[in-house]
Amino acid sequence: MPGLVATPLAVLSAGALALLLLNRIAGPRNRSPVTLLAIGVASLALLSLARYLPANATISRWHPFFGSDLAYHVDGLAFLFAALMALVALAASAPGLGRPEYPEGTSYASLLALLAAGLSFVFSANLITLCLSWVVFDLVFLWAFIRLRITHYVLRILNLSCLACLSLLAAALLVGDSSLSFRSGSFSAPALGLILLAALIRIGLYPLHLWIPIGVKASPAARSLLHLIPATAGLYLLARVSAWADGELLWQLPPQAWGGLRWDAGPALGIAGGLAFFVGALLAWMEADLGRTLSLVMIGQVGCIITSSAIVEPRAMVVLSSLNLILCLSLLFLSQDRAEPGGLWARAASALGVASLAGVPLTSGFVARWHIYHSLLTGSHWALLALTLSAEALLFAALLRMWSVVCANTSPSASVHERLPIVGAALLALPVVILGLHPAVLSPFMERASFPTLLDLLRSTTIGQWAALFLPLVGGYLLHRHRQRIFDPHESLWLRLMTFLRLEWLYGIIGQTIDVVASALRIVGNLIAGRGYLGWVAVVGLLAYLFLRSG
Repeated sequence: MPGLVATPLAVLSAGALALLLLNRIAGPRNRSPVTLLAIGVASLALLSLARYLPANATISRWHPFFGSDLAYHVDGLAFLFAALMALVALAASAPGLGRPEYPEGTSYASLLALLAAGLSFVFSANLITLCLSWVVFDLVFLWAFIRLRITHYVLRILNLSCLACLSLLAAALLVGDSSLSFRSGSFSAPALGLILLAALIRIGLYPLHLWIPIGVKASPAARSLLHLIPATAGLYLLARVSAWADGELLWQLPPQAWGGLRWDAGPALGIAGGLAFFVGALLAWMEADLGRTLSLVMIGQVGCIITSSAIVEPRAMVVLSSLNLILCLSLLFLSQDRAEPGGLWARAASALGVASLAGVPLTSGFVARWHIYHSLLTGSHWALLALTLSAEALLFAALLRMWSVVCANTSPSASVHERLPIVGAALLALPVVILGLHPAVLSPFMERASFPTLLDLLRSTTIGQWAALFLPLVGGYLLHRHRQRIFDPHESLWLRLMTFLRLEWLYGIIGQTIDVVASALRIVGNLIAGRGYLGWVAVVGLLAYLFLRSG
């Protein structure tokens, strides 16, 4: 069904265009109904596509450089992440229905375009289509920031996105015209490494996280989608790299695949992910502004997923961890980013998100955390185990503080409009519970993947694993209860540490260096172009010197 593959993208693009026309004709108003209609129709088209998996669609046969068509390919893995994007967008847009006037309504067009670009990213059938989708995605991402009048992230996005896109183009050059198709997966290890680098930048792995809009003041839909759609695309690319390696990840390939360099990237990647997990959790625990805490929680959890991708068996757990992260963060955004206090639904949604991120049994987070600690204990990764336990405790303390604020600010919902977010919360909560009770529901969407049942996990859990699962919860509770006693006596020291770990100073140094180089190049260019007659003075002086010398 070639036409059906492109239908969700066409619907979302048409919705974005319709919103732009409405805003120009009638002025900025609450466009949530139009936005939800576009996302709903696109979601129905996506669900109807599930019957025809795998599905293909050729966008263009023009291939002057790499001999590859612009095409889409939707298999089970791509469908899962595309459905996740659509679900998050539906849930994030629901609260806007309860507001008669919405000052940032004009941003809905850019959010629809961002979702369409995300689906194009996930549907890409080859490396060339992925590069083109990457460029479109970044342009729409920048447009969304400009529409929201957020300009201080633009240069960071441009710099990091340029680096990632160059990485993808370098991978295409390494592969050449032999095979760019994602279905074959016949990429060399260096090409896979470059694609992995692009995925890590898109996810926002610390210290490549500077594109993440930490503490941005915007609507619930804008904040959640600006955080979660790029992260979902990066997590999909990470999962796809795992699938290409035919059961073995990039960092487990033979050393000779790297041109004779005997470097095992597995431990290095695991440690990098563990450090990112710890730094993100520590920053989330130290952060006083709850609006910034969710962004820092996301940074930490991304590091945890990178660690699990390096050590966890089976490899399909990377997909489950990714789904759990996006669903839980969307629940937390939905329950906390409201202009008015919520009701019982806010407590329930926030509690479920916190519980699943902390790995409480009967949630999807428990299955993911069980496999992480099983791999850490059986593989004798003791240093990484200690780092992960510490990060889990800090993360749980930060999540408890967020949940306590939600509980303190709740009030009964009086109107029907104030109850509308319950629908979005239910859409997100249902898969979290289903995946926690029966993770094997993902098996039909993934090739050569097996998921154990919850009963099997509970039966095979050792005392050491139970201790590893519950010690961070106890430690996090104690950190939450005694945060002021720990933080206040050394507040200046903690604040300096937080400033250092945020790396804003590093980006400032890099920006200043770039400005100095650009200024020097500008001066040279002005001299060459003769601006201000300095260039012509130099030319005339040189000619006079040559004339006098020859005379």
